[in-house]
Amino acid sequence: MTWTKTKASVAMAVCAASVLIALGTLLLTSKQIAILRAENQKLQAEIAEGRQSAAEPPASALALTPELDRLKHDAAEVLRLRGEVASLRRDRSDLAKLTEENARLRQRLLAAANETKEDAERLTPEQEAAKQVGIAKLNFTRDWLAAFRAYAAANQGQIPTDFNQARSFLPQTFNSTMDPNQFEIVYRGSLQQLQASKTHKLPDIIMLREREPIVGLDGKRSKAYAFADGHSEVRLEPAEGFDEWEKSRIFTGK
Repeated sequence: MTWTKTKASVAMAVCAASVLIALGTLLLTSKQIAILRAENQKLQAEIAEGRQSAAEPPASALALTPELDRLKHDAAEVLRLRGEVASLRRDRSDLAKLTEENARLRQRLLAAANETKEDAERLTPEQEAAKQVGIAKLNFTRDWLAAFRAYAAANQGQIPTDFNQARSFLPQTFNSTMDPNQFEIVYRGSLQQLQASKTHKLPDIIMLREREPIVGLDGKRSKAYAFADGHSEVRLEPAEGFDEWEKSRIFTGK
């Protein structure tokens, strides 16, 4: 009996010990799990913070942004200034070339002027007289054309049909002794028709012409003309002859 009780007590003690060991193991495991969970949560928080830090530039980088912008602007400005310097150098080179060319042209012009002067000085009295007649014709036709325009302005745009109609409109400086009968009025329409013409240009329309050509000292024939744009010229006879040349320059107003 006593032995039986002893065996029972021992068995109970062993069971109690086993229970205590199991409880201790369970408590230890729960504690480890809690520690691991806390550690995992901490690690997850650090990972999240690390991702956010990676997505957002650090404060030091943000502080450098204005400086980087300034450096970029300075670099662009340097490139622009270099371009301007290169352009100025090219301009300076071009200016030197143009100055040199201008000097050469001036020398050529001076030489040509001296040559013309020498040619003029070499004119014979007959040649000089012919030259003065040509100048007189230019002045004559120019002044009469101005009188025609003044007459037309006072007469509803109508060009005079004879010289006497426009005589009172001659410029006060007119002092030619040339006979008007030596010339003829070619165009007798209105200024409005001249300006509205779609077939002729004013510089090509003959308003006044010398009736008969004059033979020069060199045997060449010439005639004086005044045109609708106001200019006058003494023209040598073209290859096709005066009559043929004049046909395309006579405007009838139609």
